[in-house]
Amino acid sequence: MRRTCILLALVIGPLLTRPCAAQSSGSQWAAQATLAPRWTVSDQFKTLFDADDVDITGTEFRIGLGRGRRLGGDWAIVYVRKRVNDDARASTERFDRVAHDITVSGVSIDKFASFGTIKERVQIGMVFGGRIAQTAQSTP
Repeated sequence: MRRTCILLALVIGPLLTRPCAAQSSGSQWAAQATLAPRWTVSDQFKTLFDADDVDITGTEFRIGLGRGRRLGGDWAIVYVRKRVNDDARASTERFDRVAHDITVSGVSIDKFASFGTIKERVQIGMVFGGRIAQTAQSTP
């Protein structure tokens, strides 16, 4: 039932949007915040970790500011804090890599360059970004 509601919202929601007369064509500021209570590394990334088995999960929080145009590009600067859960593991037959209480904090800068639109509703473009972060490990 929950998946059906989410699917309906994703399909029907964009169909109900339309431009508002009050929206200006100039740049607008935006604030953003995201909380991912749980993220998981998929088994598809086993080769990236050079492992036979991957069990890595955690949480993520983001907050930032951006500026953009309704039918143009935008940019954003975001503070990111990602926590890897205790006993996160990437293992093979010969060894285990285990993480204990790891937190990654940093800044993400993203730029969306718009190449065009479809009926002034969908933008076509490319995202460019850069990130810098620091890893911290809590001591017991």
